[in-house]
Amino acid sequence: MQEQGLAGFECYTWTALLAPARTPQPIIDALSEAMAKALADPTVLHRLQEVGIDPTPGITPAKTAEFIKAELAKWAPIIRASGAQIE
Repeated sequence: MQEQGLAGFECYTWTALLAPARTPQPIIDALSEAMAKALADPTVLHRLQEVGIDPTPGITPAKTAEFIKAELAKWAPIIRASGAQIE
């Protein structure tokens, strides 16, 4: 955004591994452990970085949930003001 002359703006995308609501905790834990193991592999980490992904090794499901809640709180008013529908 700054390159286009719009100072003070931050623009980014993010991706998260999510599971359906009410997924049992043991399954959440297993998915989290598998993701942590994959991100600990230097080959996987390097490949993700090659395609422009900046992984966050060590992030927990709770921290991911906090991040998503913060993103929703930040962007929902802007989306509503634009007239777009939020579901």
